[in-house]
Amino acid sequence: MLEDRKVRRVGGTQERAIDVRFVAATNRDLAAAAERSEFRQDLYFRLNGISLTIPPLRERPEDIEPLIRMFLAASGRDLERADPLTISPRALAVLQSYSWPGNIRQLRNAVERGALLCTAGTIDVDLPLEIARANPIALAVPKAVAMPAAVPSPMPSDSETAPPVAAGDEVARLKEEVRRAERTRIEEALKACAGNQTRAAELLGISRRTLVARLADLDISRPRSR
Repeated sequence: MLEDRKVRRVGGTQERAIDVRFVAATNRDLAAAAERSEFRQDLYFRLNGISLTIPPLRERPEDIEPLIRMFLAASGRDLERADPLTISPRALAVLQSYSWPGNIRQLRNAVERGALLCTAGTIDVDLPLEIARANPIALAVPKAVAMPAAVPSPMPSDSETAPPVAAGDEVARLKEEVRRAERTRIEEALKACAGNQTRAAELLGISRRTLVARLADLDISRPRSR
């Protein structure tokens, strides 16, 4: 019994006193749920001794980078890597701009997937598709290129005039960059999972049906599991 701090073993006939503390966590508003009879009021009042409200990850973006560093270190130990795992500035920017509906668990899973899929020890285009698509422009920037406020064009000589770059051409180029990055990530996931599409879909954080559709759209031949 929670209130009496006693338990009765399965099949037992006598109660035993225990000295424990209960820590409970939820993403629901239990007070409102109790008022709507969606959660037992007596249990709510027994559990609600001291309450701590932790804001969701999207409301504390300053915590994202330290958490990423911590998860990278843990993934490096789990994968027994000799060199420390790192993350590229553009991948970090994508993670910092994401809304994280799954909070820290989702961030940890994204980092662990990236650590498993990256080939050079640096997470770059190795993020789950739903996160990469949230900021495709940032992820499409070449690794060694920064994002200045304005890039001055070279002055043309008297005998030539520099043609302007059409906005549509730039958008098309960025879309193609994203397409190639997505193709690479899917191929790496399939390779890591020995061609098993179900496992590759789980690794990428998408459904198998979505993966099959992306294979067709990106003209990737469907491998056979080994």
